[in-house]
Parts: sequence; structure tokens; C-alpha cells
Amino acid sequence: MKVVARGRHLAFVDDNGWEHVRRLHGNHAAIIIPVTKDRHVVFVSQFRKPVDNTTLEFPAGLVGDVREGESILEAAKCELREEAGMVSDNWTLLTSGPTAAGLTNEIITTYLALDCDRIGQGGGNESESESIEVHLIPADHAEVFVRHSEEEGIAIDPKVYAGLYFLKKRNII
Repeated sequence: MKVVARGRHLAFVDDNGWEHVRRLHGNHAAIIIPVTKDRHVVFVSQFRKPVDNTTLEFPAGLVGDVREGESILEAAKCELREEAGMVSDNWTLLTSGPTAAGLTNEIITTYLALDCDRIGQGGGNESESESIEVHLIPADHAEVFVRHSEEEGIAIDPKVYAGLYFLKKRNII
């Protein structure tokens, strides 16, 4: 495997003709599907430079990029607090797998966080120049909210649709 280019967080590699990107500081990310005690689904949106658009997502983040040695669940809890200003004591592991197996070594683990309490504004980590908007949407309007966001030109992260599936399977939406 030959490193073709290296940045602070990523390496572009050629592995016998297969070009891909590798994360340099661990390869795990956590995504959280949060639902508040009063049955609001929590989404976040932010401008994403690589797609030159605002995206609608669930709170998520890298494991160990800021807090070395943390578990995936610890990272998920920190990301929920940083991005959405929320905490939960009710966590369920849903799934884990590659985000884009032909492009990167990143593995994403998805958690359901129920009975979330708001303890702050959220909005992301200022030191990383994050500017995240938090959306609390009544569960029975979550799918409509996503559809309207897409109609407005917001890029919908496909993991949002997977999250809606998990919420439906649990009769939350």
C-alpha cells in the first residue's frame, strides 16, 4: 500500500491499483438517532463544504479524534451533547458497518438514544468551526420534515432514511 497524499486527518492510498482514503486517527464514527421524552426526533443540519450544500443529518462524529481512547458509545454520548445539547441514559446499539466500502476504511456505528433531555443549546464544537442547527420534530411529522427539507434543496444524508426505518420498526414514528 502506497500513500499518495497525506493530510492532517486522511491519507489517500494506492493499494495495488485500488485507490481509497484511510482515516489516520482511528476509523470509527458514531451516529445517534435521538428521540426526546416528549417524542420529538432530533435532526441536525449544517453546511458541508465537500458537497457545497446544507445537509440534514442525525448527530454524529468520529471516535477518538478529540478524546483519545474513548469507546464508540462514549463518543456517541459526547456528540449528542455537543451537537444537539442533549443527554440520554437509554441507549440501544442498532447496527455497525462501512460507510462507503469502496472509498474509505471508515466504520459507522448507529445508536438509538431514547428519552433524551435537553441540557444545552448544542450547535457543535466551536473550536472545530462547527455551526450546527438543531431541529426537534414531533415524531409523527419526522418523515414530512425530511421530505420538505429535500424539496427545499437540502441534501439529505442517506443515514437519515435508515434512521427513519429504525424508528418505524420500533413504532416511534
